[in-house]
Amino acid sequence: MKRTRKSRILLFFVLIFIALAEIYFFSSQNTYTDTATTSSSTIAYPITSSAYSTTSVATTTTVPTTFTVISPQNVVYSNGRITISVRANEVSNWIGESIDGGSIVEECYNCMSFERYDISFPAGKHNLTAYVEGKDGKLETSVVNFEVK
Repeated sequence: MKRTRKSRILLFFVLIFIALAEIYFFSSQNTYTDTATTSSSTIAYPITSSAYSTTSVATTTTVPTTFTVISPQNVVYSNGRITISVRANEVSNWIGESIDGGSIVEECYNCMSFERYDISFPAGKHNLTAYVEGKDGKLETSVVNFEVK
């Protein structure tokens, strides 16, 4: 009985040693990191290859920040009280606007959208320039022309 018990204990430690050696070998020599850039944010994740593979491909894809000026639209308004509404496809550094070529007003920071309600416009032709600075630091603009009767 002593011999069987010693054999089992020895076998147990040998198996533990082999398992630890495999973990160390595969985690230190065959693990690669592939970095993908999406929506101006970097995501890193490990890729564990088999013992026979020695290559890894890193890809980079940048999706620019896009946005929509929901209001005003390129129409003629009969009422001079208009809501300004801008929405981006991702959280942006800042979103702002400029009315009729005036100075840029940064409406919100680290946001996806903003709305200003019941802005009073006199009769005549107007334009709104919307600005969105994405997390990549690029500034995107859009101009909407509209008229108030």
